[in-house]
Amino acid sequence: MNICDIEKDQSFIEKYYRSFLGGFLLLFGARFAGGCTSGHMMSGMMQGSVSGYVFAMVVFMVAIPTAILITKNKSKED
Repeated sequence: MNICDIEKDQSFIEKYYRSFLGGFLLLFGARFAGGCTSGHMMSGMMQGSVSGYVFAMVVFMVAIPTAILITKNKSKED
């Protein structure tokens, strides 16, 4: 099973637990460090911090293919 495959007979929990877990880990890490996820990226880049640039790069490297996969899967269902 591909991580992006969503079957119609899956329950709500089965569909969304990976997204929830990933979001929870990201938010927990940001709050544990005393900030927020978008603030980490924006303030880190403004300060010239390498971690801010790396975080922004990783976010966009993951977000763009994810959006493409989701839209392809939705267009196949229609």
